[in-house]
Amino acid sequence: MILLGIIVGVVAVTAMALMFGPISLSPLKPTVEGVLNRNFGDTTIQFEDLVLNWDSWDDGIDIRALGVAVQNPNGEQIAYLSQIAIGFETSAVVDGRLAPESLTIINPDLRLLRREDGSMGFAPVATGGANYEAVLAQIVQLLVDKPAGGGLDRLREVRVVDATLTIDDLAYASDWTIEDVHLVFAKAEAGLSVQLRGAFTAESRTSHIDLALLYDKESGRSAVDVDIQDLTPSDLHRDFGFWQQLHGLELPVSLSASLQTTPSFDVEDVSFEIKVGDGTILRPKVFADRLRVVRGHIMGNLDRSEGKLTLSRINLLANGASFDISGHIMLEGEGVAYDADIVIQNLTFPNVARVWPVSFKPFSRGWIERNITGGTINRLEGQFGLGADYETGPLPDGTFTAAFDFEGMEAHYLRPMPPVIDGTGQGTFTEKTLDVLVKTARIADAETGMNIDLTNSHVLLDNLNVERVHDAVISTDIAGQISDLVYITTFEPLKFVKEYSIDPAELGGAGEAHLEVRFPLLQKLLFRDVDMEINGKITDFYAAILEGRTEISEGDLDLFIDSHHLETAGSVKVGGLAFQATWSEKFVRGDSFGSIVTLNGPSTVPALEEAMGFDIPFTGSVDISLNLRGNGLNIVEGDGKLGFAQSDIHIPLLTWEKPLGQSTNLTFNLVVEEGHIAIPDFDLLGEALTAKGQAIFGFDLIPQQIEVHELLVNANNLTTDLDFSDGGSSISGRIGGASMDVRPVIDTLFDEGEAGEGFDIEVDVSFNEVLAHEGTRLQDFVGLLRLENSALRDIHMSGLIGSKHSFFVSSIPYPEETEVELLSDNAGYVVRALGVFDGAEGGDVRLNARTRVAVEKDITTGRVRIRDFTVGNAPGLAQVLNVASITGLRDIMSGGGISFDTFELGFRLESGLLTFNDAVALGPSIGLRMDGELRNNFEQIDVSGTIIPAYTINTIIRSVPIVGDIITGGAQDGFLGIDFTMTGSTDNPEVDVDTASILTPGFIKGIFGGGRN
Repeated sequence: MILLGIIVGVVAVTAMALMFGPISLSPLKPTVEGVLNRNFGDTTIQFEDLVLNWDSWDDGIDIRALGVAVQNPNGEQIAYLSQIAIGFETSAVVDGRLAPESLTIINPDLRLLRREDGSMGFAPVATGGANYEAVLAQIVQLLVDKPAGGGLDRLREVRVVDATLTIDDLAYASDWTIEDVHLVFAKAEAGLSVQLRGAFTAESRTSHIDLALLYDKESGRSAVDVDIQDLTPSDLHRDFGFWQQLHGLELPVSLSASLQTTPSFDVEDVSFEIKVGDGTILRPKVFADRLRVVRGHIMGNLDRSEGKLTLSRINLLANGASFDISGHIMLEGEGVAYDADIVIQNLTFPNVARVWPVSFKPFSRGWIERNITGGTINRLEGQFGLGADYETGPLPDGTFTAAFDFEGMEAHYLRPMPPVIDGTGQGTFTEKTLDVLVKTARIADAETGMNIDLTNSHVLLDNLNVERVHDAVISTDIAGQISDLVYITTFEPLKFVKEYSIDPAELGGAGEAHLEVRFPLLQKLLFRDVDMEINGKITDFYAAILEGRTEISEGDLDLFIDSHHLETAGSVKVGGLAFQATWSEKFVRGDSFGSIVTLNGPSTVPALEEAMGFDIPFTGSVDISLNLRGNGLNIVEGDGKLGFAQSDIHIPLLTWEKPLGQSTNLTFNLVVEEGHIAIPDFDLLGEALTAKGQAIFGFDLIPQQIEVHELLVNANNLTTDLDFSDGGSSISGRIGGASMDVRPVIDTLFDEGEAGEGFDIEVDVSFNEVLAHEGTRLQDFVGLLRLENSALRDIHMSGLIGSKHSFFVSSIPYPEETEVELLSDNAGYVVRALGVFDGAEGGDVRLNARTRVAVEKDITTGRVRIRDFTVGNAPGLAQVLNVASITGLRDIMSGGGISFDTFELGFRLESGLLTFNDAVALGPSIGLRMDGELRNNFEQIDVSGTIIPAYTINTIIRSVPIVGDIITGGAQDGFLGIDFTMTGSTDNPEVDVDTASILTPGFIKGIFGGGRN
């Protein structure tokens, strides 16, 4: 107890003394120097002083050698250490000897050398140019060799504390510094263990390193465990050239690794785990663009003896995608071989090019980067393998393969056309082929509302591993509105619609097609670079053409397009007329037109009337054949043929009929000019019909002008020059020529029908000769004819009958009626020419009539007066005379005819019914009075009247005052009269004569005959 108390007292006194500074142990200095020098061979160690030191209660008391100088055998100082802490073994002290157990180098500057040959070594840094490696190597060797005798036989560890470690990379002429280094060399059962802790700052980041090394003396190998926290490789590169391969890795890394080294300290095997923090990877030799990493985890093993790097796991979350890689890398000489499995999830297409290795056909990478601008690869599974002999250039076949699925893809297939969006599907990818199946996608434009559906699209990029420009091959099924399908062709490199000036908004219908297109992956494409083929179908096609005045509608067409031309074929309506149509379009036109359009098919008369807006005077159908030329829907010229074989045509005004089955054809050429279609020549040829001329039609197919140079049909030899306005319903111009048969005109002159829409016609007429009824011919026939709603309103005609008799007809139009006057000095010719009566000769005629315009029908009333004429051929009158047995008058009629002084007739014409009363014919031999009507355009008769024979005798009796009027019955009756009726056909009427009336005085007939005057 007394001894313990003494010891405690000594310690306490000593501690109190150390509080005021170190205590010199200079008497022990030679002894301690001797202990150290016995194990350092020719190297000599000397101290300036030896002290007992206390830094703090935590560090305790230690013995320190101050001013330690290390000299070589020549007395030259090779190292200088400011102080070394020496720990002595307690049991040896008790035995009465000094045996250092530990050496601690305090606050030194140390250097780690990496020589040009790659070897490494440590040395304390004290004075420039000294061989520091030898000193440190001797100390470490003592720990390894464990000397049996000498002063350091109990030495167990050497420490370096609070040191600054400078790593000199002599190979790259750069250095790197670690601060606060704690380095421990300790004896181990097998050899030597080393521990290192420190911190280093690169740029603004402080990193920490922990290293543990175990050296096996027998094998000469070492096992190393290292852990580095918060290391930024790119920053490390700036301070230490050895790490230059880490350039571009601007992200924090935490590294844990276990290494096995050879006796020469070459790495033989490494197991490692790397954790990656938030940062970027910019490795131009690996990735094409900056890769943004959020976090990552890498685990693997490197077996240098077999040249194999096994990646048990690489997991990175970068650019919003996750990357999982496992496999191994073979190190073969100077090269590296790869064999790895890859899984990528949620990788957006814009980031594909960023992670695309630079050596993987950069041209293809650039095309994908420019043109696939949206969408996400949900999952990609692939395998990458590359031999160690690969250096640069195209990747060998079989380098890698991958399968993936995606959604929301946006791809520009032919810039600057609108992109494909919302693409969903899957694909495969190799070093030479990108093969994608897009199940569904669409082409859309929010501004125009365009939407085109794409299904079963196949995209193939081949020969990616070939050093040349390669092609993309795309096939797809497309469907959408025609306006949308045409709209996308307004863009280059197609720009069809720009060439043809078509407004997509004016097109209707729907289309579906299968498209195959091949084009080189060029930044700027021309249409000639594109090789394509489209097979499709267009339904309900609609377009307004010819300045919007004519419509293409109800199109049902097959479609074929390749790089050189377009073809369509099917049914279509043009202007309401149905056709079988073809359209062939050359994309490279040269000097000729690019479009050839053919339209063929029969059109019924009702369809033609609806299309042209007016009645057509025949029945059946017309075969139409058109060959049109132009660009796109812009027709410029053409020719055509109308076949009337299946038409039954009756044109009364030309006295021409064509029965069904008889051939008649109209051929023509056409030119589309501003605002109209010009027919520079047409030729109509049929049985007894020839017509040649030219015409102009509006884009609505309504005529604007028709000029006939030659019209030969039956007795007609004429020309016309007519202008059409008001939609073709108003016609003006001239009609003339050598001859014309006007009998049909005469037959319809006083026809009255229901008022309504018809033609307004005003033409000048001029003929050398016109043919009228009963062979009557009029010479020098001129005048003006005007119709309103197809009804006669104004006429002025004059001519010669024979060579000396005149003919004149004129009308005066008023707002609600038209007055007509007819004059001639040969009444017989006129009534024969008009087809009214063919038994009259000579005389003067005057006709006055008024046609009143009614709401539903026109009514014509008028009066006819004829002077000094003869009647010779009158079947009805002859039957009356025959039945009445007035043989003398019958014989006169059959001879030179019966003369009349006057004839007057008042009439009313309404809807083909002619009603008259008080018709009176007076002559020397006979007097005639009639009432009745003619029906069905004068073909049926129903007349009653009285014949007064010996009209001159009756006139003498009537002239006797008072008695004559009583006996004869009035101014136009006679003493003797015969009543009759005529009914039936005007050509052969039935005549009924009242024979009892022959002896009845006129005044009695006046009383009993219904009040006749």
